[in-house]
Amino acid sequence: MNKKIFAGLGISLILAIVLFMKVENRTAENEMLDAISWFIYAESGAFDDYDALEFIEITNEMLLQDVQLKAQLAVAEDTLKRKVTLLDHLQKLPESWHKEIGQFQQLLPDQIDDWIKLNAKLNLALSSLDEADRLAPILAMEEKAMDLIEAKLNALNLSVFNIDLSGEESVHYLHRFALDGNEKLSVFEIHPRTKEVISYKEIG
Repeated sequence: MNKKIFAGLGISLILAIVLFMKVENRTAENEMLDAISWFIYAESGAFDDYDALEFIEITNEMLLQDVQLKAQLAVAEDTLKRKVTLLDHLQKLPESWHKEIGQFQQLLPDQIDDWIKLNAKLNLALSSLDEADRLAPILAMEEKAMDLIEAKLNALNLSVFNIDLSGEESVHYLHRFALDGNEKLSVFEIHPRTKEVISYKEIG
Protein backbone atom coordinates (compact mmCIF):
# COMPACT_ATOMS: atom_id res chain seq x y z
CA MET A 1 0.00 0.00 0.00
CA ASN A 2 2.76 2.42 0.96
CA LYS A 3 4.57 1.64 -2.30
CA LYS A 4 1.46 2.51 -4.28
CA ILE A 5 1.09 5.78 -2.37
CA PHE A 6 4.71 6.73 -2.96
CA ALA A 7 4.46 5.74 -6.63
CA GLY A 8 1.35 7.89 -6.98
CA LEU A 9 3.08 10.80 -5.27
CA GLY A 10 6.10 10.35 -7.55
CA ILE A 11 3.98 10.47 -10.70
CA SER A 12 2.07 13.47 -9.38
CA LEU A 13 5.35 15.27 -8.67
CA ILE A 14 6.67 14.57 -12.15
CA LEU A 15 3.44 15.81 -13.75
CA ALA A 16 3.55 18.94 -11.57
CA ILE A 17 7.15 19.65 -12.64
CA VAL A 18 6.33 19.12 -16.33
CA LEU A 19 3.29 21.39 -16.04
CA PHE A 20 5.35 24.05 -14.22
CA MET A 21 8.01 23.95 -16.95
CA LYS A 22 5.38 24.30 -19.65
CA VAL A 23 3.81 27.27 -17.86
CA GLU A 24 7.22 28.87 -17.34
CA ASN A 25 8.09 28.38 -21.01
CA ARG A 26 4.71 29.74 -22.10
CA THR A 27 5.11 32.75 -19.82
CA ALA A 28 8.54 33.52 -21.29
CA GLU A 29 7.15 33.15 -24.81
CA ASN A 30 4.27 35.48 -23.97
CA GLU A 31 6.74 38.06 -22.68
CA MET A 32 8.66 37.86 -25.98
CA LEU A 33 5.45 38.23 -27.98
CA ASP A 34 4.45 41.21 -25.82
CA ALA A 35 7.83 42.84 -26.55
CA ILE A 36 7.32 42.34 -30.26
CA SER A 37 3.73 43.60 -30.11
CA TRP A 38 4.82 46.82 -28.39
CA PHE A 39 7.63 47.25 -30.93
CA ILE A 40 5.16 46.92 -33.81
CA TYR A 41 2.81 49.38 -32.12
CA ALA A 42 5.64 51.90 -31.58
CA GLU A 43 6.69 51.59 -35.23
CA SER A 44 3.22 51.61 -36.79
CA GLY A 45 0.94 53.23 -34.22
CA ALA A 46 -1.77 50.81 -35.33
CA PHE A 47 -2.03 48.41 -32.42
CA ASP A 48 -5.78 47.80 -32.92
CA ASP A 49 -5.09 46.59 -36.46
CA TYR A 50 -2.36 44.14 -35.37
CA ASP A 51 -3.13 40.43 -35.16
CA ALA A 52 -0.50 37.81 -34.22
CA LEU A 53 -0.85 34.76 -36.49
CA GLU A 54 2.27 32.66 -35.93
CA PHE A 55 5.19 32.88 -33.50
CA ILE A 56 8.11 30.45 -33.76
CA GLU A 57 11.49 30.53 -32.01
CA ILE A 58 14.39 30.02 -34.39
CA THR A 59 16.45 27.15 -32.99
CA ASN A 60 18.80 24.55 -34.43
CA GLU A 61 15.94 22.06 -34.41
CA MET A 62 13.64 24.44 -36.27
CA LEU A 63 16.29 25.21 -38.91
CA LEU A 64 17.07 21.54 -39.46
CA GLN A 65 13.49 21.00 -40.58
CA ASP A 66 14.65 22.65 -43.81
CA VAL A 67 15.85 19.57 -45.73
CA GLN A 68 17.99 21.62 -48.13
CA LEU A 69 19.82 23.36 -45.30
CA LYS A 70 20.28 20.07 -43.44
CA ALA A 71 21.69 18.41 -46.55
CA GLN A 72 24.20 21.20 -47.21
CA LEU A 73 25.33 21.22 -43.58
CA ALA A 74 26.05 17.51 -44.03
CA VAL A 75 28.12 18.35 -47.12
CA ALA A 76 30.12 20.96 -45.17
CA GLU A 77 30.61 18.44 -42.39
CA ASP A 78 31.85 15.86 -44.92
CA THR A 79 34.29 18.21 -46.67
CA LEU A 80 35.84 19.11 -43.32
CA LYS A 81 36.29 15.41 -42.51
CA ARG A 82 37.97 14.84 -45.88
CA LYS A 83 40.46 17.64 -45.24
CA VAL A 84 41.20 16.30 -41.76
CA THR A 85 41.72 12.80 -43.19
CA LEU A 86 44.07 14.15 -45.86
CA LEU A 87 46.16 16.14 -43.36
CA ASP A 88 46.25 13.18 -41.01
CA HIS A 89 47.37 10.88 -43.84
CA LEU A 90 50.19 13.29 -44.68
CA GLN A 91 51.05 13.55 -40.96
CA LYS A 92 50.42 17.30 -41.06
CA LEU A 93 47.53 17.44 -38.59
CA PRO A 94 48.53 19.12 -35.31
CA GLU A 95 47.58 17.12 -32.23
CA SER A 96 46.18 20.26 -30.61
CA TRP A 97 43.45 20.50 -33.27
CA HIS A 98 41.80 17.17 -32.43
CA LYS A 99 39.54 18.52 -29.68
CA GLU A 100 38.31 21.38 -31.86
CA ILE A 101 37.68 19.01 -34.78
CA GLY A 102 35.70 16.70 -32.50
CA GLN A 103 33.07 19.41 -31.97
CA PHE A 104 31.87 19.01 -35.55
CA GLN A 105 30.87 15.36 -35.68
CA GLN A 106 27.37 16.59 -36.50
CA LEU A 107 27.38 20.17 -37.78
CA LEU A 108 24.55 22.31 -36.38
CA PRO A 109 23.42 25.63 -37.90
CA ASP A 110 24.75 27.74 -35.02
CA GLN A 111 28.16 26.05 -35.27
CA ILE A 112 28.77 27.31 -38.79
CA ASP A 113 30.76 30.37 -37.66
CA ASP A 114 33.14 28.18 -35.64
CA TRP A 115 33.27 25.73 -38.56
CA ILE A 116 34.41 28.59 -40.84
CA LYS A 117 37.27 29.44 -38.45
CA LEU A 118 38.45 25.83 -38.24
CA ASN A 119 38.05 25.37 -41.98
CA ALA A 120 40.30 28.39 -42.59
CA LYS A 121 43.00 26.78 -40.44
CA LEU A 122 42.72 23.54 -42.39
CA ASN A 123 42.90 25.37 -45.72
CA LEU A 124 46.01 27.23 -44.58
CA ALA A 125 47.67 23.97 -43.54
CA LEU A 126 46.77 22.38 -46.87
CA SER A 127 47.88 25.36 -48.97
CA SER A 128 51.56 24.53 -48.48
CA LEU A 129 51.08 20.95 -49.72
CA ASP A 130 51.05 19.73 -53.30
CA GLU A 131 47.48 18.43 -53.16
CA ALA A 132 45.61 20.82 -55.46
CA ASP A 133 44.10 18.04 -57.61
CA ARG A 134 42.71 16.17 -54.61
CA LEU A 135 41.43 19.35 -52.99
CA ALA A 136 39.69 20.83 -56.07
CA PRO A 137 36.49 18.68 -55.93
CA ILE A 138 36.30 19.06 -52.14
CA LEU A 139 36.54 22.84 -52.36
CA ALA A 140 33.96 22.96 -55.16
CA MET A 141 31.45 20.97 -53.07
CA GLU A 142 32.21 23.12 -50.05
CA GLU A 143 31.71 26.40 -51.90
CA LYS A 144 28.35 25.29 -53.30
CA ALA A 145 27.19 24.13 -49.87
CA MET A 146 28.29 27.33 -48.15
CA ASP A 147 26.52 29.51 -50.73
CA LEU A 148 23.22 27.80 -49.96
CA ILE A 149 23.79 27.77 -46.18
CA GLU A 150 24.60 31.48 -46.20
CA ALA A 151 21.55 32.29 -48.33
CA LYS A 152 19.24 30.28 -46.06
CA LEU A 153 20.54 31.92 -42.87
CA ASN A 154 20.67 35.43 -44.35
CA ALA A 155 17.01 35.08 -45.29
CA LEU A 156 16.29 34.79 -41.55
CA ASN A 157 18.55 37.72 -40.67
CA LEU A 158 21.25 35.35 -39.36
CA SER A 159 24.94 35.56 -40.27
CA VAL A 160 27.22 32.61 -40.95
CA PHE A 161 30.04 34.63 -39.43
CA ASN A 162 28.35 35.27 -36.09
CA ILE A 163 25.46 33.03 -35.13
CA ASP A 164 24.35 32.04 -31.63
CA LEU A 165 21.08 30.25 -31.00
CA SER A 166 21.83 29.36 -27.36
CA GLY A 167 19.40 32.06 -26.15
CA GLU A 168 21.97 33.49 -23.74
CA GLU A 169 22.56 36.82 -25.47
CA SER A 170 19.57 37.00 -27.81
CA VAL A 171 16.57 35.00 -28.97
CA HIS A 172 15.34 34.95 -32.56
CA TYR A 173 11.68 34.60 -33.51
CA LEU A 174 9.91 34.16 -36.82
CA HIS A 175 6.64 36.06 -36.53
CA ARG A 176 3.74 36.11 -38.97
CA PHE A 177 1.17 38.82 -38.29
CA ALA A 178 -1.50 40.93 -39.92
CA LEU A 179 -1.30 44.71 -39.82
CA ASP A 180 -3.95 46.93 -41.42
CA GLY A 181 -5.26 43.84 -43.19
CA ASN A 182 -1.88 43.03 -44.73
CA GLU A 183 -0.10 39.82 -43.76
CA LYS A 184 3.60 40.16 -42.95
CA LEU A 185 6.40 37.74 -42.06
CA SER A 186 9.31 39.10 -40.04
CA VAL A 187 12.28 38.01 -37.96
CA PHE A 188 12.82 39.59 -34.55
CA GLU A 189 15.91 39.37 -32.37
CA ILE A 190 15.16 40.00 -28.69
CA HIS A 191 17.35 40.39 -25.63
CA PRO A 192 16.32 37.55 -23.27
CA ARG A 193 16.56 39.61 -20.08
CA THR A 194 15.52 43.15 -21.03
CA LYS A 195 12.98 41.92 -23.63
CA GLU A 196 14.23 44.68 -25.93
CA VAL A 197 13.97 44.19 -29.70
CA ILE A 198 17.59 44.24 -30.91
CA SER A 199 16.94 43.81 -34.62
CA TYR A 200 14.06 43.38 -37.00
CA LYS A 201 13.79 42.28 -40.63
CA GLU A 202 10.70 41.90 -42.77
CA ILE A 203 11.14 38.86 -45.01
CA GLY A 204 7.72 38.37 -46.54
